Amino acid sequence: MNLSLLIHNIGYVTSAVISLSLGLFVLSRGWGKRDYILYFLTTLTFVIYCIAHVLGVNATDPVQSKIFLLITNIVLFTVCLTAHFGFSIFKKVYPQRWGLMFMYACATLLTVWVIRVPELFIVDSIPKQFFPNFLNPGPFYWVFAVFFLMSALYMFSALGLYYYKMDKIDRNRLTYFFMAFGYVYVIGSLFFLPIFGIEISMLPTAFIGLYTIPLA
Repeated sequence: MNLSLLIHNIGYVTSAVISLSLGLFVLSRGWGKRDYILYFLTTLTFVIYCIAHVLGVNATDPVQSKIFLLITNIVLFTVCLTAHFGFSIFKKVYPQRWGLMFMYACATLLTVWVIRVPELFIVDSIPKQFFPNFLNPGPFYWVFAVFFLMSALYMFSALGLYYYKMDKIDRNRLTYFFMAFGYVYVIGSLFFLPIFGIEISMLPTAFIGLYTIPLA
């Protein structure tokens, strides 16, 4: 195992452990509170993504790698839950209910689609950079990238419109929320670049778990 792959693996596993620990800690503070449940579900889907990603890029068999990387599509629900969590903590779920319903509906339809015809989205993995195998996109994988980016744009713009209507305490909380999840979306977006032929090192994605710092 080369050094870059080792750093990548350690980074992702550490991110998963820290995120799950933080999610469980938050949930333990209020098992019946919607904000805490949504945050825990967000971290849980993120942890599943991290584990599936590490298993997928380390698998030496292209077919086995593809199966693990198909599981990473759980990130479709991670972006839904992140938006739901953000709107919940700032008491904006009701005004954004149609947008959230549309996001969840799209994520569900895409998940069903990928289960029924996975080859349209991901085909057998190929070696790339320092990975034994890496995600090899099918003809419709671009739909995932569009959903990811449009969901991020919707969440940040919708919350941003409320910024100057909030009191000082909520503006400060929203700033930290933007710092944490803005970092996640920027780092997460780097994953798409090599997939679509834009060669950039994937090593920085190993530090995706740093998003927890503003939330600590």
